[in-house]
Amino acid sequence: MVKKLSIYIAFLFLATTVCSCIEAGKKMVDWMSVKEGDVQVDGDYHILEEDGARIFLPKVFKRYSMAEYQQVLKKLLSEADYKLNLAQLDQKRSLDGNLYIYFDEESRSTCSVNATTFTPLTKDDAQQLLGYMRLGNERKLSFDEEYTKVSAKYSGIPENYTFKSVYRIYNNKTKLEYFTSLYIVTRNNKTVMYHLLTGAPVYFDPFVNKIEL
Repeated sequence: MVKKLSIYIAFLFLATTVCSCIEAGKKMVDWMSVKEGDVQVDGDYHILEEDGARIFLPKVFKRYSMAEYQQVLKKLLSEADYKLNLAQLDQKRSLDGNLYIYFDEESRSTCSVNATTFTPLTKDDAQQLLGYMRLGNERKLSFDEEYTKVSAKYSGIPENYTFKSVYRIYNNKTKLEYFTSLYIVTRNNKTVMYHLLTGAPVYFDPFVNKIEL
């Protein structure tokens, strides 16, 4: 179970490394001001049509096809980074399950969602998964980048749980920082993984908690 999720984590860090080349917008939009303890949040449901599930995201997030998202990256990345990103997106798309991409143009935040096969996870497994993430950071990030774990949380039981991890990554060369958040939700024999990439720290839990599986 952990091994399968660790493969996803490896691709997640590949995508993070490329997306860090995008200068994330510093404009603070409404959804980024949500604080811990907030329950009521504004947003819209999006249907994961291939997986019989619905996710809740801030209103500014729009669904992008792979081709549309590639065009966004083409405008924001150098030619070399863009070509690398195409190859890595193809690899991520080849993973087990379906990939859905959402993008907030105002803050230049990306939320990619993978719906995959049912994957139970124990608390001990979650600790092991965090170890894989630490290794992923050390191996995939450049020498100019440093990472800090902001938070990590596991709640529930192996067949019905939510896993969360948030890392801050700072590039000493460009002086840019960004935050990568991973959420894994499993219940009703389904597993959905969120990868959120933002230019500022955000509290995304209330949106994830509204998932319908």
